[in-house]
Amino acid sequence: MTEGTFALVEILQDQQTWAPAYDDNDFCLRFKWSRPEKLSPYSHATIEWRIPESAASGVYRISHFGASKSLFGSIRHFTGSSSAFVVV
Repeated sequence: MTEGTFALVEILQDQQTWAPAYDDNDFCLRFKWSRPEKLSPYSHATIEWRIPESAASGVYRISHFGASKSLFGSIRHFTGSSSAFVVV
């Protein structure tokens, strides 16, 4: 997982398929991760997309690909996506 993408901006194509538009290798997309306290079981992730002037108009969403692990448990992968939004 650490070699994959943590954040992705997707554009809706043909009103049915989400396609990658930007990922966390692009300077316009920032993924920030922090832990509130050193031994806390919680963490915070923030994803910021500064929409480039060259971005195509359309319907977009932001997705996150992460992993969690309890103190003595195994790693569980998860995904989450924002609501769709329009860029004009």
